[in-house]
Amino acid sequence: MRDLSTLGFTQIREVCELSVLTGEQQFKLPDDYLRFLSYEPPEDLNLSFKFIESTTSQEWEGQVIEFLHYTASDINQAVVAVPDNPERILLPISVDAGGNYSYMDLTSASKQIIDVGYETGAISFLAETFGDFIDMLQVEDE
Repeated sequence: MRDLSTLGFTQIREVCELSVLTGEQQFKLPDDYLRFLSYEPPEDLNLSFKFIESTTSQEWEGQVIEFLHYTASDINQAVVAVPDNPERILLPISVDAGGNYSYMDLTSASKQIIDVGYETGAISFLAETFGDFIDMLQVEDE
């Protein structure tokens, strides 16, 4: 994962330990994500990234205008299950200007980052790890 200051982030706290508990399952969050949570994004966050949309196999452009930050008291309530696969547990990590989320797939070994199409529910792969996702991001020119 690249230095977050290159995207305008500022470190504001120490790295914390945080995990997700759903029912009887506990998911350890990856170190790069925990490191990320110690940073605050710039006020005018506007990042973009490119990915291949799964149903069309065409390149799409994604956007991040907000990253979601969690505490130990609210992270468990944030997770969602995929409707047609309730064993697949997702943690929302970012949102775009249209209210669409990017998710960390807590049930994948590397905690992959995915996009869920808001109209179709189609799942598109974004990055193998959270650090790889951060490396994909580009500052969007105004």
